[in-house]
Amino acid sequence: MEINEEFYKLSEVAKILRVTTKTILNMLRDGRLRGIPISNGTRKHYRILKKELDRYVAEQYEKYLKKG
Repeated sequence: MEINEEFYKLSEVAKILRVTTKTILNMLRDGRLRGIPISNGTRKHYRILKKELDRYVAEQYEKYLKKG
């Protein structure tokens, strides 16, 4: 991982995938999507690398093509 890599907040990923932030949290918890946990002491936040989101979308697209 490089320092200058692009990260997304959960809300940004949710907007891109057109789902709720709760869905993104569930995807992180069950391993479909990988994120970096960041804690401010009271709440855990996540950041998702752009390349991880790209990996997830490509994987879903491949599954879609195999079904077709």
